[in-house]
Amino acid sequence: MGFATGNYLKLRHENSAKPIRIGWFPGPKGAGWVTVADKGFRDAMKNTSLRVIETKYGDPEKQIQEKLIAGVLKKHSDLDYIAGTAVSAVVATRLLRKMHLSGKTKVLSFYFGPGVYRGIKRGTIIGAPSDQPAIQVRIALNQIVRILEKRHFFKHVRPKIIIEDKKNIKSFKSNTSLAPRGFRPTFSVN
Repeated sequence: MGFATGNYLKLRHENSAKPIRIGWFPGPKGAGWVTVADKGFRDAMKNTSLRVIETKYGDPEKQIQEKLIAGVLKKHSDLDYIAGTAVSAVVATRLLRKMHLSGKTKVLSFYFGPGVYRGIKRGTIIGAPSDQPAIQVRIALNQIVRILEKRHFFKHVRPKIIIEDKKNIKSFKSNTSLAPRGFRPTFSVN
């Protein structure tokens, strides 16, 4: 997902010689998913004009991300992009509006969620990859049934990672990536 996000930026700026300045907010330092996303993001941007100016690690929690992003924007008000978690992206859109930087600094997330979906539709977030988690569940269940029935199964299978942005958000099948509208999880302890 990090690679898909970095590659999306690379393709947007493949003919640019001017350095493109990015603030990167990948999540909590040391978490496995953050390490993988960070490596992929940076690998995709090797030998390009894309530059991560500052990286800030922290839990994907609104207040923490707001503090991190505000600090980076005060130090680097000339960023071209803020990229990071879904929470980072949603928080960044509010901060940029508040600091009058909305049109100047663009925002993207390295994974998809309801707030990112709304942001892309509104034009406040430029894009995000989706690994289509609802389809992942269907694949996992199919694989389990195949294994239990002692039928052939695939050792490595996954849905295609797709980039959602303003160009394709209207044709996006949200049921591949988001819970149904109105869904609320119910927890109980016996």
